[in-house]
Amino acid sequence: MKRFVGAWGVVAAGGALALALGVSGGGASAATIPWHIKATIPVGASPVGAAQANNLRYTWVTNVASNSVSVINQRTNTVIATIPVGLAPIAVTSNAATNRVYVANQSSNTVSVINATTSTVIATIPVGHTPVGIANDSEINVVFVSNRGDNTVTIINGKTNTVITTVPVGVNPVGIGVDSNAHRAYVANQGSNSLTIINGMAAKNHFTPVVLRTVPVGNHPTGVAVDRVFKHIYVTDANDNDVAVVSDHTFTRVGTVNVGASPTGISVDIARHDVFVSNTLSDSVSIINGTTLQVRATVTGLSGPTGMVVSPINHQGYATNTNNGTVSAVTNFS
Repeated sequence: MKRFVGAWGVVAAGGALALALGVSGGGASAATIPWHIKATIPVGASPVGAAQANNLRYTWVTNVASNSVSVINQRTNTVIATIPVGLAPIAVTSNAATNRVYVANQSSNTVSVINATTSTVIATIPVGHTPVGIANDSEINVVFVSNRGDNTVTIINGKTNTVITTVPVGVNPVGIGVDSNAHRAYVANQGSNSLTIINGMAAKNHFTPVVLRTVPVGNHPTGVAVDRVFKHIYVTDANDNDVAVVSDHTFTRVGTVNVGASPTGISVDIARHDVFVSNTLSDSVSIINGTTLQVRATVTGLSGPTGMVVSPINHQGYATNTNNGTVSAVTNFS
């Protein structure tokens, strides 16, 4: 199978997912049918990253081998646009307030900025070596890019599309999650099995320290997602086949949830507090109840799923199938 180092494509609850959606308590499911794959959507070659834009009603997918981004209409589950970007685009995030999409281009060491309304690239920003993770704080309009090749995170001003600063983190940083209430970014360091916590507000205003602390997690941490209501940071430990749960209060590990083989992408349904995890080597998606921290369902039949994003509107998880160039829409609604 094809395997991409740092292939996760994470969007955190706190960026595009963390709008005021009206939170239902306890993560209870209102559905009456089993979790299943509702649709399989052809995209480009080797899709990896996934995010939402356009009022959370469209899913954007990076196609690593096609050097492009596919845009999926969530209502019809069809591709409505394909946008050329840089070389080997691997991760994507969006800012719902500005309707901008940011794509990390792994092989050209850049970030492409896309106007989500017109589906056109409006800027290209040089960053560090081998950018593989990206997330944004929409409240302060700051974008975080993990540069796996030089163990840094580049912090970008989303208004000016210029680099504010670059900060050292752990070894081989990959996935990033953001809490836009606290204005903190959480960076998974695969090579040092840790999570670096960055103060986004300090970075924007050129204060120090920018790096607040480093927290140990599991083996080969890859994806990060944040539930800013429950104050949980979820980290996929790819070599432990589990998800580490870290408290956003104490910055200590408060739970572990066993999932499938080689979990990579992760995303939170901020409306129901379900956590969707793509398990690359078991070709499955695990759905975790964020209240009980137990797996409520496992959906099989995918093909090397890596990236994951979940819509808090239709409660569908969109998993990128790197092996066969498709995206699976996973839901428990008809």
